[in-house]
Amino acid sequence: MAIEKGSNRVLRGGSWNNNAPNCRVANRNNNTPDNRNNNNGFRVCLSQLKRRGGCPLLNRLLFPVL
Repeated sequence: MAIEKGSNRVLRGGSWNNNAPNCRVANRNNNTPDNRNNNNGFRVCLSQLKRRGGCPLLNRLLFPVL
């Protein structure tokens, strides 16, 4: 993947590595396209699924016993 050149971009959202005020979803940063650090990333969201019959292996992956 080629690194883009040009003006800064908006990076939305905070990170686990930010302090509390900057960890908010509403947080905004101004970074160059080639910026890389452990404050950047993405969130993975999953709505709760209802357990059904079917594949036992898939059920263990989706509904682990804690």
